[in-house]
Amino acid sequence: MSGGDSPYKSYKWHGEQRFIWELKRGMRPNQIAGCPTVLYKTMSLCWTIMPSERPKFSTLREGFNEMLNR
Repeated sequence: MSGGDSPYKSYKWHGEQRFIWELKRGMRPNQIAGCPTVLYKTMSLCWTIMPSERPKFSTLREGFNEMLNR
């Protein structure tokens, strides 16, 4: 899907601390061409700051199985 491309290729590097700060502020990779919206939304749920708000692996497995069987 990504073709091995960097998820932050357009990000202007200002050092590790700045990058971490940006992530904590909510910076996330954009949806790349060819990535189904349902998959991108699922990935976005995994990036939630609060671990308790992230989907469980069993939920992810079910969702991925549904995507593959469409």
